[in-house]
Amino acid sequence: MLEVSGFELSRLTQRKQNLTFGREKVLFVFHEANKLTRLAFVCVGISSANAALTYFDAPAVNTTVGDVTFTGISGGWTERINGPAANAFNTTSQQGSGAASATVTGSMSFANLAASSTYTDVRIYYIGKDANANGNNWDFSYNYSGGSGLVRDEIDGTNVDLSNGGIGAPASVTGDIRYMVSVADFTTDASGGITFTFQRPDFHRDGVTGSNDRFVIDGIAFDTTPIPEPSTAFLAIFSGAFLLRRKR
Repeated sequence: MLEVSGFELSRLTQRKQNLTFGREKVLFVFHEANKLTRLAFVCVGISSANAALTYFDAPAVNTTVGDVTFTGISGGWTERINGPAANAFNTTSQQGSGAASATVTGSMSFANLAASSTYTDVRIYYIGKDANANGNNWDFSYNYSGGSGLVRDEIDGTNVDLSNGGIGAPASVTGDIRYMVSVADFTTDASGGITFTFQRPDFHRDGVTGSNDRFVIDGIAFDTTPIPEPSTAFLAIFSGAFLLRRKR
């Protein structure tokens, strides 16, 4: 029969209590972290529901307005004055054009955003033609740190007006039309910058040249409140859990 002295029994009992306390501490921390995680997701939901969506008009070619710059990289670039039907914001937009064999490229850059942060609800605004305008398909491609793709004029865009500071609401006009297309989120670089590059495709969708030689950019919109980086969010969650534990 194994005999245990009072001293040894006391040590075993204390060790059991320490282990039990340690387990309860770990469970408490994860319990509080779980509550904070759910709270974080609720906060993200509230942020999304009250998105600070802002429209940025494309400045004149090779000009900077505030923290936004529009650059004509290749091809011919001019400031296009649009009639009332087009609904271009501030009545102007930036048009790139050139011969069928030429490369036409432009960019719209943003500076002084939050560094290495992700911005959501990104939209590109452009001027295009309606479905009845034969031979006038002003398609363009886009590329940035977050996404790339091809915009096929009236096929991919939603016709919008100038309301809500340029954000726009669905509209229905003919002729030269202001369109909006939603694209993927973007992440800024270490200095808080992001550049959207636009280019005319090397084809004409309907096989017709002439009026099909251009594309027109009106502006870009996005939610100006960045979402937190995952590492930062989880650090805040677990830090909060330990602080709660210390207070108890």
